[in-house]
Amino acid sequence: MQGSTRYRIHPLATALLAGLGLGAVATGALAATRIAVTTTGDAGTAATCTLRQAIVAMNNAGSTTGTACVASTISGNTDTIVFDTATFPANGANVITLADAASNQLSITDANLTIDASANGNVTVQRSATAANAFGILYD
Repeated sequence: MQGSTRYRIHPLATALLAGLGLGAVATGALAATRIAVTTTGDAGTAATCTLRQAIVAMNNAGSTTGTACVASTISGNTDTIVFDTATFPANGANVITLADAASNQLSITDANLTIDASANGNVTVQRSATAANAFGILYD
């Protein structure tokens, strides 16, 4: 199917993700982690912190090895991915276009993860209009 598939992460994202079970608090969690996405790219390198890299880091208990994602400890039990306001300004045209790949999903396994774009107004996650492959955001 051709066309652009878009997902917006709005200030209401916390409520939506909680409804999907992504805001659940892990029993016995000591401290939460916060990671800021600093680029609109998808593939990522050791010098970047993409949304994909931040999700992988959170799935691995905040480990950011091999990326420029900087994990900070915050109070509470909910791990949070935020979007750097220098790269994703408030109410800007904040778009992340995912790569066109046969197996192109953002897979979330962190049981207490929130993706919060409230400081940015919104962030759109989409595939290219010419992409041959769909993508999905999976909570496993």
